[in-house]
Amino acid sequence: MEKSLNSTLHKSRALKREFDASDNDKCLKDQMNYTKENINAAIERADHVTVANIIGTQIRRTTYYGKKIMKQAFIKACLAGDNRIVCLLLRNGADVNEASIEDFTPLKAAVLSNSYQTVELLLECEASAKTPTKPSQDNVLHVALKGGFYPSLVIGSERWDAEFLTDTKIIKLLIDHGASVNQKCANGYLTLSLAASSNRDAVITHLIKKGADVNSVDSRYGMTPLMHADIAGNVYIVRQLLKYKAAIDITDQWDYTALMLAAQFNKPLVVSALIQEGADVNKVSGFDGKSALILAIESYCCDTVNILLENGADVNYRKPIHKSGTTALMIAAQNGFIEAVESLLSYNADVDLRDEDGHTAEYNIMEKSLNSTLHKSRALKREFSASDNDKCLKDKMKYTMVNINAAIESGDHVTVANIIGTQIRRTTYYGKKIMKQAFIKACLAGYCRIVCLLLRNGADVNEASIEDFTPLKAAVLSNSYQTVELLLECEACAKTPTKPSQDNVLHVALKGGFHPSLVIGSERWDAEFLTDTKIIKLLIDHGASVNQKCANGYLPLSLAASSNRDAVITHLIKKGADVNSVDSRYGMTPLMHAAISGNVYIVRQLLKYKAAIDITDQWDYTALMLAAQFNKPLVVSALIQEGADVNKSIRIGQCGQCDKKAQKIQDNIMEKSLNSTLHKSRALKREFSASDNDKCLKDQMKYTMENINAAIERGDHVSVANIIGTQIRRTTYYGKKIMKQAFIKACLAGDSRILCLLLRNGADVNETSIEDFTPLKAAVLSNSYQTVELLLECEASAKTPTKPSQDNVLHVALKGGFHPSLVIGLERWDTEFLTETKIIKLLIDHGASVNQKCANGYLPLSLAASSNRDAVITHLIKKGADVNTVDSRYGMTPLMHAAIAGNVYIVRQLLKYKAAIDITDQCDYTALMLAAQFNKPLLVSALIQEGADVNKVSGFDGKSALILAIESYCCDTVNILLENGADVNYRKPIHKSGTTALMIAAQNGFIEAVESLLSYNADVDLRDEDGHTAECLCSDSEILELLNM
Repeated sequence: MEKSLNSTLHKSRALKREFDASDNDKCLKDQMNYTKENINAAIERADHVTVANIIGTQIRRTTYYGKKIMKQAFIKACLAGDNRIVCLLLRNGADVNEASIEDFTPLKAAVLSNSYQTVELLLECEASAKTPTKPSQDNVLHVALKGGFYPSLVIGSERWDAEFLTDTKIIKLLIDHGASVNQKCANGYLTLSLAASSNRDAVITHLIKKGADVNSVDSRYGMTPLMHADIAGNVYIVRQLLKYKAAIDITDQWDYTALMLAAQFNKPLVVSALIQEGADVNKVSGFDGKSALILAIESYCCDTVNILLENGADVNYRKPIHKSGTTALMIAAQNGFIEAVESLLSYNADVDLRDEDGHTAEYNIMEKSLNSTLHKSRALKREFSASDNDKCLKDKMKYTMVNINAAIESGDHVTVANIIGTQIRRTTYYGKKIMKQAFIKACLAGYCRIVCLLLRNGADVNEASIEDFTPLKAAVLSNSYQTVELLLECEACAKTPTKPSQDNVLHVALKGGFHPSLVIGSERWDAEFLTDTKIIKLLIDHGASVNQKCANGYLPLSLAASSNRDAVITHLIKKGADVNSVDSRYGMTPLMHAAISGNVYIVRQLLKYKAAIDITDQWDYTALMLAAQFNKPLVVSALIQEGADVNKSIRIGQCGQCDKKAQKIQDNIMEKSLNSTLHKSRALKREFSASDNDKCLKDQMKYTMENINAAIERGDHVSVANIIGTQIRRTTYYGKKIMKQAFIKACLAGDSRILCLLLRNGADVNETSIEDFTPLKAAVLSNSYQTVELLLECEASAKTPTKPSQDNVLHVALKGGFHPSLVIGLERWDTEFLTETKIIKLLIDHGASVNQKCANGYLPLSLAASSNRDAVITHLIKKGADVNTVDSRYGMTPLMHAAIAGNVYIVRQLLKYKAAIDITDQCDYTALMLAAQFNKPLLVSALIQEGADVNKVSGFDGKSALILAIESYCCDTVNILLENGADVNYRKPIHKSGTTALMIAAQNGFIEAVESLLSYNADVDLRDEDGHTAECLCSDSEILELLNM
């Protein structure tokens, strides 16, 4: 009477067919990957039935891959905290203590799930809580205690997220099961230290009672649990630890006591508690010479200062001379901590004491310094006390960089000051590097206060990065006038020379919001990101070069004209900008840019300052011609009023190109074609007049491709025609390549107008990509009947032969909306993406192969049957599709696919055309057996009416249709089969378990099936291979009662 979680396996074990190949099968790895994905997905959605089905049908647990999948699935189930699936996997041989390569055990996964039930279950199944780990890895107790923990290199900055703290009951359970309470975690913390830091009162007591040493020190900072409790500020835990004999005056690796740390981290209640327990208030650190009083003053905590003074702290203690020799009063005075000064003076602090430089407190208070922000303890510098040769220095610097960057992003100048004062040695290479990067970041963020702080700490206002990115450029990008002004006042240079390939600071300012393009007039300006005009004027006033060309070849005046900056134009001209200089990109003047942008005011301004009106660009176009080309009537009118020549024409042969090329352009212009849509000037072809050998041709082609693709996406046939006529030389390799890709994209978009245009311009209707992707396939994917029809009329071939590993065009059409699966019957069809039936019929009528198998091994008829396409089935058969051909995926016929899909009409159609009814697949299943397995009672009835054998048995697993129906929990199918003569007492062969339908129904708790079987005289005394009857296998009391009647 074995109870088994495998009762969930109500579906047929015959599904194991997919993985009956040996481990040497060449596609086994792929199959295993699919299995892994399926089982993981089932675990994620907590579908234990599917998990059980996959285990029973797809995984051979004795193989290497089977074991690997089981292990990974078990850890994933533990991580999900799903007890039902965990139980199921355990019953199927999952090892409760098997760890991954990274020493990640199922128990650790269960702890991370924060599921008490799962952890308890694993421990009951003998999962080990005390498995030894490497020093670099956390054991299971560490994992539990570190839930919600965010470590930091700065002491006291560790953070705990209460939402992710592990359940206290889980931690106690692990401790009770022998988890090591004195082992240090990968970060060097003790278990008691972690519990103290996260304020876990109950855990502290439990750990101590189980043998945790309260005076052990961690290897991270040499601190005790008491010190961590001090920093956390938990008085209760402090008292608990002291109650269990925690040493009160033990010191960490920087010679700080628990009292000193409590003073440093502003915990007055803990300070008071420690003093009451006998802590020494005048203990001094041998590392930096500080006392608890000095630390309290540096932390700006008046309450702590007063508690220490009341309890006998030495008010006039002076740090050793070699450690600056300062007193508490000097530090309070220098930091502007007036409350502390008053308290110290009330306890007779000596105002005449001097530091190592001979300064008194009075001198220090008069010194103006931005370092007054450094009110937090310099003791935090301990983390980086190692020399530059320290093997982990790079990692430390990386963390420092991350911390200071985060502080800058949040505008936290106090933390920035603290990090500079405590973690960065500014004389070292790494210190300088961090300061430089932090300074540029602060400028980029536009935080004046932090920029000031960094400047006072030695940041170089003109130091540039390797890419010539200066702090001033960063400030310009922040668009903060105050930051730019501050840097210029601090002598940042606005006229630093740059390489021709780089932008100077004025270019950076003028190009804010600029999106360049290879097509003239298609440049775009984003108004949201335009740089403040005041900043640009400020840079010009500080000597920025007004005639230097930017990296793109534009002049400052050209950029200002293009972006419609009236005020900047005037300012540039007044500072010496030449209105008749030409840029090196197109040989255009600022007037031409103003004409293209259509700004009449700027045009008049430039003409006012003697801009030449009839000067031409490198293609011999004047400003008037450009205004006419780019549809700017107001500018045209203004230029004519100013005397522009309305009859100026291109001088063929004198514009930098040979007469032959110019003549060819004229010949093309006169040609009749769909390019009559090119109402814009052919002069746009200027961008691509260079030969194929031009060094930047590839970049130009890339931009052309992007432009034509964008035009196709928005259905803009005019722009497509324009680009074809002006930018693409169709006889070149790149021109052909662009045309081919554009044609496939247009087919994919289903845009007939653009398609016609490309066909008229030489696109090849049958040219394929490397992956055998043809324009016709693209059109089919667009689901546009008109596009497919057009291509077929233009002699696109629907019967192009393909490799066995590729789909032909009919397969592509039939697989629209198809989502394959390795598990038979779980294939899915998305009706939204089904290809239009008219398209499929059109392809068949144009000769598409109706008997060729697709890349997945399916036949066209199988795909049509699976997706319930009645009309397509008939059309395929009439065009010669063989109804009895088997696919190479599962050895199934179209009839079997129709049976699984449950479509009675298609089944009758196939049978009408002589489909063999009792043919079997590669696992010896008939269509009737599949219909029974996949719960299709109407199909079962229809097939029986057509003569299907109800007692056919699979030679693969010994199952009959009746057994499959019971395993699928389908009472209707069971009844139909019994009514039509199914053998009620058929018993599977002994070597295949020897079970009967009654045994399986009883074992799975299928009471309706048991009743039906008994009504047809099922024998209750038959036994399986282990000698069990149905009664022995049953655990349901109601079924047992029926069996014993």
